[in-house]
Amino acid sequence: MKHFFAMTLMVFLVFCGNVGSGQMRSQDQDNSYGSLQDLSAEEREWYHKFQKGLLLFDGWEEISKEILASLPQHKQDTAEKLLQTMGQRIGIEWAKDNDTRRIDTEKLRFWGELLKEAQATGASQMLGTVRAISAEVNALLHGEAAHPTS
Repeated sequence: MKHFFAMTLMVFLVFCGNVGSGQMRSQDQDNSYGSLQDLSAEEREWYHKFQKGLLLFDGWEEISKEILASLPQHKQDTAEKLLQTMGQRIGIEWAKDNDTRRIDTEKLRFWGELLKEAQATGASQMLGTVRAISAEVNALLHGEAAHPTS
């Protein structure tokens, strides 16, 4: 079965242009990344579009399901938690105004390409790629230097 999550993410981001996305909170989420309540009404709308997708484009939730389906069962729990947190953090940041956000559409396109490459090489590469992207997201949100995925 082919997984088109990376391509779908890139097309979704191209369609949405340079506007953003937002966040839903889990109990164990680090509050230092902000919350959905901190976003304006317009930013929350972009967040929900990022998470749910649009008519012709999958959102983060669907892309995450496809990533999980590409992994062996024993790795899915770890990956699911990581993807949920990563999607929340990316979403909140991406939803912000272009002048203030630290994660832009170009970065999301790049990460989509990394996921596409990992999917092509098999499940063994996918979890490592998700972890590397998650580490880069955290570094960007903390104002640290970007990780090697940049």
